[in-house]
Amino acid sequence: MVHSKIVNFSISNQVLSHHNILAEIDSAASKLEPLLPISAEQRQLLLLKFNWDIKSLKNSFQEYADMNSFLCENGISSEDIFIDEAECAICCAPGRLLGLECRHLACENCWNKYIRTKINAGQCLLGCMNFGCNMLFSNEMLGKFHCSSKLKISHRRLIKDSYINNKPNLAWCNKKCGVVVRRSNCNTVTCSCGSTFCFLCRSDAHHPATCRQIRDWGKQHLNTNYSDGMTVSWISLNTRECPRCFIPILKNGGCNHMTCTGCRYDYCWVCFGNWWTHYGGCKQKDIQVAQSRLNSRATSNISAQRLILYENHKKCLEREQQVLSSQNIFDQISSAVSKLEPILPITPEQRQLLLLKFNWDIESLKNSIQEYTDMNSFLLENGVCPDNTVSVLKKSECEVCCSELTVLGLRCRHMACLNCWSKYLAAKISDGQCILGCIWFECSMCITNDILERFLCSTDSQIAHQKLIKDSYINSDSSLAWCNRKCGMAVRRSYNDTVFCSCGSTFCFLCRSDAHYPATCRQLQLWGKKHMGSDQKTSSWIVLNTRECPRCFIPIQKSGGCDHLTCTECRYEYCWVCLQDWKTHFDGCQQFYISAAQSQFNSRANSYIFAQHLLRFEHHQQCLNQEQKVRYLYGYQKTVVECRRTLMNSYVFGYYLKEGLYTSFLEKYQLKLEIAVEELARYYNGHYQNNIDCDKTGLRAHCMLLQKALLAHCSKGAKYENLEGRDPVEIDLYDIFYGFCVIVALVLGFFQLIDVLNR
Repeated sequence: MVHSKIVNFSISNQVLSHHNILAEIDSAASKLEPLLPISAEQRQLLLLKFNWDIKSLKNSFQEYADMNSFLCENGISSEDIFIDEAECAICCAPGRLLGLECRHLACENCWNKYIRTKINAGQCLLGCMNFGCNMLFSNEMLGKFHCSSKLKISHRRLIKDSYINNKPNLAWCNKKCGVVVRRSNCNTVTCSCGSTFCFLCRSDAHHPATCRQIRDWGKQHLNTNYSDGMTVSWISLNTRECPRCFIPILKNGGCNHMTCTGCRYDYCWVCFGNWWTHYGGCKQKDIQVAQSRLNSRATSNISAQRLILYENHKKCLEREQQVLSSQNIFDQISSAVSKLEPILPITPEQRQLLLLKFNWDIESLKNSIQEYTDMNSFLLENGVCPDNTVSVLKKSECEVCCSELTVLGLRCRHMACLNCWSKYLAAKISDGQCILGCIWFECSMCITNDILERFLCSTDSQIAHQKLIKDSYINSDSSLAWCNRKCGMAVRRSYNDTVFCSCGSTFCFLCRSDAHYPATCRQLQLWGKKHMGSDQKTSSWIVLNTRECPRCFIPIQKSGGCDHLTCTECRYEYCWVCLQDWKTHFDGCQQFYISAAQSQFNSRANSYIFAQHLLRFEHHQQCLNQEQKVRYLYGYQKTVVECRRTLMNSYVFGYYLKEGLYTSFLEKYQLKLEIAVEELARYYNGHYQNNIDCDKTGLRAHCMLLQKALLAHCSKGAKYENLEGRDPVEIDLYDIFYGFCVIVALVLGFFQLIDVLNR
């Protein structure tokens, strides 16, 4: 993810998660319980039919003599399914037929196809298959028609969409993160994923520009980039936008009383005023003058300059706001799958399975295809069934539990009952395996997502499998990583190891811990070992009896054998004595010097130098813990938190520097920044009376400049890192030369000052 600058915001509007929306829907249905003593699913169906308008539903109910006639008129039937053995009236196939209370029966296959078509068309009210019948059935009844769990989830999503679209104060987040925002008193709303957008037009936040101004600007921008200029010109000249929803409308006759088909707004075609408050004639001339002025501004040099500035800011925002939500990850997975369509004319699920097997490496997969003479042999070799079918045998002995049940299997014909398949696959998913194979030992056939839905009974296992696919995709890309706060977002690194997530987390991309620059990952790990003093005996045992792998820093205990070690985690081969790469290890190891360095390291762990650094580190750590209890920070608080984090990590960095002029200058920078940060913290904690006796803007700018100077000094001194500890004696030649240059510069500056005063 591109390194982005963290933006802290304050959410003044209410944010609703998936469970909050379902709770509101259940609450709306429960309000009808005293009036309609029927099941909750039936009450929800009525609310869907009346567009979630409880008042309109109650008024309609009062027009009927009894409740049964009201329910029948609105298509609410009992929740029982009628079953018969006969010929299907649709496909003419004999067998088991299903139907509602209206007794319009059809086979299970026809019902499934009909329901799938209706849901794919976006219909949340599902009725009887017979034309003219008004009987409806609920989401819970889909299971009685043996519909897949995927269809039930899609139908639940349509119910949520219907509820939100009929509430004028609710809207989905425009970044499609699955969260709903309730507007309070402002049209600019903020989602918990970090997206800030306009509630009226659902585009990114554009205050102080109005929605109309943004759309006019977009049209002008389209004119400058659109390849078919005649089409854009025709739209601009022959249509006008609705004043409320801005949809382009073409008027081809009739009076000037217009009704928008999108938002049902009544307005005047000439002056765009509300028709019901429209009196007197329209000033067409003034409208034309305003239109000509708008067109002249759109083609002026000022507009061109503003367009360039707009594009620059837009590119910067796109660079900084590349945090991937769950939907973004699935979109990237779908894009990777679609890239293989020209060379692999198979189903998307099969292509996704192949990408999983090749660790999402498209080039490697393409090279492997070229080694085979035909497509089927390539697919079978990689465990993908070409026809992607499931074999079903009615009443046979399961090869696993030996029960007489309906058994299923892949093309390999290794059959098992549905219960055994479900338990086997659930166990594999719980073990973290995203590539699921046949139940038979050593069979290479694999299971695609669409077949998995038939074999798995649990929806939770299907969701867990989708999570494993996302994990596999993220882990295969070295530039992607999950947010360390487990908020469900992924971050793509660009040029910096410190990355920012939209949830507010700032962390190191390499070690996934909280941001620790200027301290390196290795320095932070060594510091953590010295700092974990809660269990002194355990800490001492680990330090004395283990050594860390030089590559992945995992503690390793050697219980015998030679000095040739292989790390079980990263497979790195090294020498136990000197920790060097075994391939370049020729001479004997100087164990005496290693032991001396180890004893010197242990003695420094309790030294005065470490105690001083630890004291300042813990002070800033405690302050950070208190200040970060507030989730969304304002400008001054944000500056204090960032400066404290920099100071805290600079003490770790400074401890592992060689003693010299760099460390002395570092300590001076730290002292100056500490004083400035404490002053700024006193300001926003209210220690200044009325905040008059504090130059808050200058103090904040001073802190930011000192922080920048400290980080710049640390980046220069990083080459003097000494992970074995501080050396109080050694000062290299560069330090001496650097100090000499500083002294010469001070002397020259002093003489120049005297010369100016004499003049």
